[in-house]
Formats: sequence, structure tokens, C-alpha cells
Amino acid sequence: MTKSFDQLVSSVRSLARSRNESEAMDRANQIVQEYPHEPEAWMLRGYLNELAGNLESAIDDVERAMDLGMKGPREFYSRGRYHFQAGHDSDAVEDYTTAINLCDSLNDDYFKSALHFERAEAFIRQGKKVEALEDARRVPDDTSWWTFELRTKEDLIRDCTI
Repeated sequence: MTKSFDQLVSSVRSLARSRNESEAMDRANQIVQEYPHEPEAWMLRGYLNELAGNLESAIDDVERAMDLGMKGPREFYSRGRYHFQAGHDSDAVEDYTTAINLCDSLNDDYFKSALHFERAEAFIRQGKKVEALEDARRVPDDTSWWTFELRTKEDLIRDCTI
């Protein structure tokens, strides 16, 4: 019996969760070859490239998914996160801003706290403390988030006022 596309993706995610990234990447590469027109195949491989530290490849994979029509908040958030990790702060801010605007237009708050948190971090690295503080204030109190290390809303606000 042949596995469905969704089953294949699910099995690769399970491998990644169990820390078997090498096998997960091998299978993701097979999925991309077998289903090159499935945006989710490219998103999956992008995620695995992120885990492996191959950030430029992760960015390329997300861009391929976007070229195939996936252009929602999740895709811009993912690409923004990969840009941030690669030190491309201007690109990260641009993607986070696009994702925030999409969330607003779709009335979807699922990613918004993370987006404001991570955009604040990118603004701080750019020396744009006023913009960073605006974003930090939109993050719920007691929020902790992993960017380059585990950080809190209080860390963001402190870094904006130094």
C-alpha cells in the first residue's frame, strides 16, 4: 500500500521529533523529488534545513513553497525566522511585517505574539530601539521566547532602554 502525501510528511515530522534528522532529511528530499509541486514538501524540507543549520537552504525552500502559492503568515514567519538566524535582520523585519499584516487582514492572531517578539529582536540588532519597544509592548506579559537564546518580554524592554 502506498502512503499518502500527508502520511509521508507526518512520518518525516515524527523522525525529526525523535532526533533522527539525517533520515528525516533523506526522506524529505525524496518527498520533494516525488512531489515537487506540493508547497508543504518544501516547507518541511526548509524546517529540516533549519534544524541542520543550513539557513540559506531553508530560506530557498520556503521561497519555493511561496512560489507554489503558499503565502500566508506561516510562510513569511518561517522565512523571517530563518533570515533572523542567518543575520539578515532587514529581510527578517520585512517578512515579520508582512506576516503581521496578513494576520491582521485575516483576523488571525495565531502567530502575532511570536512575530512581534521576533521583530523586536531584529529591530534591536538594527539599533531601532523605538520600533523594538513598540513591538515589545504588543507581546503579552510573562512571555518567554527562544530567538538567539531564551528571552523574555522584560529582556526586550530592557534592551530597548539601554
